[in-house]
Amino acid sequence: ESKQTDSTRKFSVEKIVLIAAAGLVVAAVLAVVFYFVGIPALQYSKALALEKKGEPAAAYEQLEALGDSESARKKKAELLDKMLAFKQSEVEFAGTTWLALAERDGKTLLVTKDIIRDTNFNSELADTSWEESDLRAYLNGAFYNNLPEADRIKIAETDLLNTANISSGVSSGKGTTDHIFLLSVADALYYFPTDSQRQARLDGTAHPWWLRTSGTEKITACIVKADGAIGYAGSAVNMTTRGLRPACWANLAQ
Repeated sequence: ESKQTDSTRKFSVEKIVLIAAAGLVVAAVLAVVFYFVGIPALQYSKALALEKKGEPAAAYEQLEALGDSESARKKKAELLDKMLAFKQSEVEFAGTTWLALAERDGKTLLVTKDIIRDTNFNSELADTSWEESDLRAYLNGAFYNNLPEADRIKIAETDLLNTANISSGVSSGKGTTDHIFLLSVADALYYFPTDSQRQARLDGTAHPWWLRTSGTEKITACIVKADGAIGYAGSAVNMTTRGLRPACWANLAQ
C-alpha cells in the first residue's frame, strides 16, 4: 500500500510539472505573438488616432517605428502624399527667411531656413523637458517680444503634442501652448522625409540643430545631425554648439 501511495504521489508531481511546463510554453508563445502582432497593432491604431486628431507628423512617427510592414508602408505613403500636396517654399517674415512647411486652418507652419545661431537647450545639465527648458522660455519671451509687432500679431498660439522619444520611450514632458517652438522628431521626419532635406546651415556650413523631443536620457534633447540624420540619443541639454531653428504657425494673410 505504501509503495502504491508513493507511486501515486510521484505520478501527481510529474503531472503537475508537465502542466506547469506546458503553461510556461503557452505563456511564452502568447508573449511572442503579442510582441510581433499585438504591439504593432496597437501602434498602428495609435497612428490612426493621431491622424484623426490632426497630428499627421506624430502619426507618421508611429508608423516609422513599425518598420517595413505593408500596412505601415501604405499609410506612410498616404500621409506623405497629403504633406507633399502643399508646395513647400521660402517666405520672408519678420526679417528672416523661413520655410513654409504646411497649411492648416488658414495658418502656415514656418521654420527658419537656416540656423540663426548656436545655443543650449537649457543652461544647467539637469533633467529637462521642452516645457521646462530655458530655450522655450527664451523663444516665447525675449525672442517673441523682439519681433516686429506687425509680424508678432500674425503668430498663432499653438497647442503642441510633445511625444516621447520613439527610440527609447523617454517622456518629452507635457503638452505645451507656445507661440514659438522647436520642431519635434515627428515634425522633422514628416516634413523633411530625407536626411538631405533635414540638413541646415550655420554661416554656410552644415551644422546640427535642436529638436524639442527628449533624448535617450532626460538630461538630453534630440538633434538633427550635421548630415541630416536624426540623433535620437540627443545631446546634453547644456551643450552650446547646437543650432537654433525657431518654428511657428502664422497667419500670413492677416
